[in-house]
Amino acid sequence: MGDISNIGTEKLSITLFEKCASSNLEKFFLSKNLQLHRGQSVEDIDKNKTLIVVTRNEIDRWCAGVTQDIDQDGNIGDMKLKEIEELFMSSHQDSKLFTDLFMKGHSHLGRKLWFKNLFDLVNRGVGNTYFIDMDTLNQEKFWKWVCKKDSTWPNYKDWFSEWQEGYHKYPPEHIHKPITEWVRILLDNDERFWVIRDTLNANQQIIDSLFESKFWLKTF
Repeated sequence: MGDISNIGTEKLSITLFEKCASSNLEKFFLSKNLQLHRGQSVEDIDKNKTLIVVTRNEIDRWCAGVTQDIDQDGNIGDMKLKEIEELFMSSHQDSKLFTDLFMKGHSHLGRKLWFKNLFDLVNRGVGNTYFIDMDTLNQEKFWKWVCKKDSTWPNYKDWFSEWQEGYHKYPPEHIHKPITEWVRILLDNDERFWVIRDTLNANQQIIDSLFESKFWLKTF
């Protein structure tokens, strides 16, 4: 079985998966003195513990991940779109470059996500495992539910406005946004990327199948 990073209390934790608000969650709740479990094995998660699994539309996640991986040194603003396009196109003749750009790091195809690990957790009946979409994290009703579920969680009334100020999506002027949207267009229209598109769509079907299951948190 695999590992699951999460942050929370002894009673309730929220998962930290790349491009699923993990940086926001970790930075914010570490400042609230919650516990960070980096790469915790499935077997080590208390069977009585509530685990909230944060998901995101798979294509959105992957496209944003590709852009972030390109911008590891923070210099994407100095690159012309044509330079990025040439990098992408050259990857089709270089399998290692293709893998590094599109199947590793933040742009992985699910290997670091919950697909096997969390199903192991669910199938073993460990704890109270719930799935949510990333946007749920910006709903006050969700955090009210968390605090009701776990009375040791910091009271949302004391920090929710602060969370809202810090938790955000790309603003319209963010330098990553046009590159991310361009990656999305490539994924849809360049058949050389369709093996990736098909994998992401298969991943998304798994997430979609949870919507009507007992594991999807429907309170909101």
